[in-house]
Amino acid sequence: MAGFVHSEISLSCVLGILVAFSLDAWWSHRADQAQERLILEGLYAEFSANLETLEATMTEHRRTLDSSRQLLHCQSLNRSCL
Repeated sequence: MAGFVHSEISLSCVLGILVAFSLDAWWSHRADQAQERLILEGLYAEFSANLETLEATMTEHRRTLDSSRQLLHCQSLNRSCL
């Protein structure tokens, strides 16, 4: 009988430890997911801002290119376009 009680206590301890490890892993995974979400939201915001900057820069470069083409066209006709 004493051996049975000892085995039951040992089994309870082992199960308790396994449950504790499971809960710790679950909590850690949950924290990792929250951190991952924050990182992804930050990346999204940064990419959105970079896209806006890129689009503004491309617009300015297109204007510069158009103006350069007009100047080259005027120069090829040997006249002033200013």
